[in-house]
Amino acid sequence: LGTVIPDDFVQPYALNTTIGTGWQVNPTTTLDVDYIHSYANHQTGSTDVNLPPSGRISATNPRLAANFNQVIMVENFTKSWYDAVETQLLSHMGARGSLRVSYTLSRSYLDGVDFFTTLRGTQRTPHERGYNPSDQRHNLTVASTVTLPWSIQVSGILKLISGSPVKVQSG
Repeated sequence: LGTVIPDDFVQPYALNTTIGTGWQVNPTTTLDVDYIHSYANHQTGSTDVNLPPSGRISATNPRLAANFNQVIMVENFTKSWYDAVETQLLSHMGARGSLRVSYTLSRSYLDGVDFFTTLRGTQRTPHERGYNPSDQRHNLTVASTVTLPWSIQVSGILKLISGSPVKVQSG
């Protein structure tokens, strides 16, 4: 097992854009809406460069360098895209409490692996575009604080998130 970094390796980078607006609905309530876009290029992934040209590894179809097992090449072959609309409603209920409701609708795509130590699928299939394993389409959070007599504060948070597109989840 060995790891190789090619001579043409470059640092990954991301271009991020955000635009938003806020609105004072009434003297105690505000609404914020933001759009977020991120594009990342030259993200890193790994390939095993010691595979036979085709077929399974076997005695009749050995690895290219038979005295080595995997030879991992860290390469810049992955891109990713993230788009989201984030909203937040904040309302103060006098001096006694507040209510905050936040909702995010997002999508996260990638065209390679999700982390540089993850090997590409079969490595013979060049089109690997799909949802990022960490993609969470819907994210709703409701938080409230109420001040009781004797300056005692009671708070609560409810968070509802849609599941990931790849991982098995429960709860």
